[in-house]
Amino acid sequence: RITPQTELRQRIVGLQAEMASHNFDAVLMVQNADLFYFTGSIQQGMLYVPAQGEPLYMVRKDHGRARMESGLKEVIPLRSPKDVLGILDEHGLPKSQRLGMELDVLPVLTHQRLLKAMGDCQYGDATPLIRTVRAVKSDYEIGILKDAALILGRVHRRAGEVIREWMTDLELAAELE
Repeated sequence: RITPQTELRQRIVGLQAEMASHNFDAVLMVQNADLFYFTGSIQQGMLYVPAQGEPLYMVRKDHGRARMESGLKEVIPLRSPKDVLGILDEHGLPKSQRLGMELDVLPVLTHQRLLKAMGDCQYGDATPLIRTVRAVKSDYEIGILKDAALILGRVHRRAGEVIREWMTDLELAAELE
């Protein structure tokens, strides 16, 4: 499924509202789960969400696929994290004074590289903001959860039909897949 543009927009607006109440002027995301949630794609890269305006998805690998999968307006190639400030400037986005990042999952080395690339700015943990937005389910997400439940029910029924004594886990997995 391709995540609808309206769904992505709703998620970004929700995050921007959280950012405003926590005094972040931008959030920079790199974790796959968050990238997928806010962009509709899981290509390696970074998502820069300013407090106002359109987000910028900078993709290191398979930019074409990210462009195809994501409903965001701005999906651009990224050669190196060192290029981030220049890219933000090219797109008319001001340098962040207070930057939020996913400090719960961001490796220390990546964190240090990003801080160096982003120049002199304050930073903080945007994880609680991201989780707050992700916790509230839209009609679209509820539909996906219901579809997943139906599929899981079919898998369980099939398991009851095919499982037999002395069957290996691998054999069962192959049958169910």
